Amino acid sequence: MRHRLVTRGAVALCILVAVALIGYGLAQAMTTSHQQTVQGTSENSPHSGDGTKANPRRTRLEVGLDGCTKGWDDPGAGAQVFDIKNTSDRPMDVVLLGTGDKAADPHHDPRKAQIYAELEALGPGVTRSMTTSIEAGHFHFSCMPEDGPVVDGTDTNVPQPSAELASSLPSPVQHAAPATEQELIPYTQQYEEWVKGQLPDIASQADQLKDVIQRRGPNWREEAQSIWLTAHHRYMTLGGAYGAFGDLGDSIDGTAAGLPQGPNDPDFTGFHRIERGLWANESPDDLLPLAQGLSNDLSSLQDQDLAVGALEIGLRTHEVSEDIATQTLSGVDDFGSHSGVDSARAQTEATQKLVEILRPLLADRMPADHLTAIDQRLDAAQKRLDDASAAHPQTAPADLPVPERNAVRSQIGQLSEQLAEVAAVTDIRRAT
Repeated sequence: MRHRLVTRGAVALCILVAVALIGYGLAQAMTTSHQQTVQGTSENSPHSGDGTKANPRRTRLEVGLDGCTKGWDDPGAGAQVFDIKNTSDRPMDVVLLGTGDKAADPHHDPRKAQIYAELEALGPGVTRSMTTSIEAGHFHFSCMPEDGPVVDGTDTNVPQPSAELASSLPSPVQHAAPATEQELIPYTQQYEEWVKGQLPDIASQADQLKDVIQRRGPNWREEAQSIWLTAHHRYMTLGGAYGAFGDLGDSIDGTAAGLPQGPNDPDFTGFHRIERGLWANESPDDLLPLAQGLSNDLSSLQDQDLAVGALEIGLRTHEVSEDIATQTLSGVDDFGSHSGVDSARAQTEATQKLVEILRPLLADRMPADHLTAIDQRLDAAQKRLDDASAAHPQTAPADLPVPERNAVRSQIGQLSEQLAEVAAVTDIRRAT
């Protein structure tokens, strides 16, 4: 398990792909310097277009701290392009919500609203286009300024189109209810409990590793290597908990990256330092203190409170697969065991566990065929890795036969792309 975040650019790119799958109107985040004054609230130009795919309705809107797209005049169903200008002095997210019965129910539950499109980090003074397709019903925009309260626009009734026009309009985008932190907390707690339940067995395996090294039997190295492979595989199945272990996580499974002396640095410890020694014929005297340290760290980890965070559990479901592609299959964390394919198998198991735990929430927010496709892709990736591991045991991913290597990378790449949708639909939006 890696204790580092995937680059923001890679995550943003994959989430954009996922958002396209479910029809969100996400755009790249933009940053600009703050202006000195807050401008006016709203100004519309007449719309153009009839809502067909070839001729979308185009509307110019303004958003600010004192109004979120007031006066969306003459709305209509079908394809939409909203040219939205941020007139405030700070970046803000802008979301188009289908609000159902909001106009008739003053106690409307925002969790029942559906996201039809979104712009992230719309900079001060910047105009960007939000593209979507909507049906008849009640809609409103919601603006979430940086360091400020949420500003909701007025409820707008989109009327039914004429029968003649309706037959020419595109279907509305796939839409999802925004996730809330309160909704995600039970799933996060369930995952944290599952992780804590795995730690005693992993700690026991680390104790066995230490004992084998300490006994120095005739086949101690082969025995220790076998135990190491089993223990490390189990630890890698905790992939969604990266970062939740704090400094202990780096001590247990950190690499030599960033250390002044690289793999020779005295702060290089844990699984990978022991891996280096076991496969480089280091002596039991050199390895025993390292094995004792790993055993102690895993014992301490069992007493530590975990904090995965409701804000991150969906994102981590996606990032584990990215870590497989960028770290595990690249070999940057191979210190001699050439067990990258097996580690990728464990990380895929970690992803399956996260999807399993999040399934009730995902089923409420994703089209059924999308969730089925994720399950099928997980199964296909796991089978491909299982086959590669069985046919080429302890072979570094880079040393697999070219067709096998390309097939593995292709499966993981497609899996990562599909899992980005999980990150998108579990992204928490502020309600206040």
